[in-house]
Amino acid sequence: MYLRAIGNSFTQNLLKEISILTDQAKLLFRNIQYDEVKGLIVLPVERFKVLTKRRIFSVFITRKYEKNAITQSTITIRNIIKCDVENNIDDPKVTYVTLLFGIKIRNNDIIVCSLEEDRGKTLYSIELKISELDIEISDQKS
Repeated sequence: MYLRAIGNSFTQNLLKEISILTDQAKLLFRNIQYDEVKGLIVLPVERFKVLTKRRIFSVFITRKYEKNAITQSTITIRNIIKCDVENNIDDPKVTYVTLLFGIKIRNNDIIVCSLEEDRGKTLYSIELKISELDIEISDQKS
């Protein structure tokens, strides 16, 4: 699968699809590549194939994933103006976090946040400020 969205105005449906594709994905946060000069970040993820989605009043409520079929993917985000990372993981053996509701895109903000919490505190999150949306999701060929 390959998806790339570039521009300033998109329907909420496309942004929801990106969220659905990355929901419950494992972010391999120790392998993230960030280039501040180029305004580029590459997020390696292991995501699940989406089998079904159920709608209620045009809103996706539930999704079913193929948990046995893990797809290695990279998510590349360009045009980054500011990148704030919160990492509260002390254990060097922890190599990934599970994304909470996938990648969220609102206006000029992109939020990548972990599902795991420690004492009510998010373990890992990335907040990106962008000048224009340019996001690419690419599955690695096996």
